[in-house]
Amino acid sequence: MTTELDLEIAELTEQGFCCSQIMIIKALQLKGEDNPSLIKAAGGLCGGLRSGLVCGALSGADCLISLLSEAENRDDLMVRLNNWFLDTFGAYDCNKLTDMKNPEKKAEVCPVIKRETYKKAVELLEL
Repeated sequence: MTTELDLEIAELTEQGFCCSQIMIIKALQLKGEDNPSLIKAAGGLCGGLRSGLVCGALSGADCLISLLSEAENRDDLMVRLNNWFLDTFGAYDCNKLTDMKNPEKKAEVCPVIKRETYKKAVELLEL
């Protein structure tokens, strides 16, 4: 079943935003803010730092938590998100998660990773 969140993520992806940027866009929406410079800067996290390393959805969701949480619980929330991500998806690296050279696998896996990671970050923030 396709949800409103799935449709929004697909639309943002079609507009050319990567995983990390989508997480920042969603964080800004939750804050009722717009910050094109921050969204542009989050592009540096795309594609696992452009090298297939840490998944952009995860690094972007950590930024989302950092942006929306109180300082005293920020580190704990990010550790909890990172542990959940590894337990859920089995790896942190974009290459391992998506086989970046296989566009079909990436198209299948990435939307799920973006949706579930965003949902978990929001759940941890208790929003």
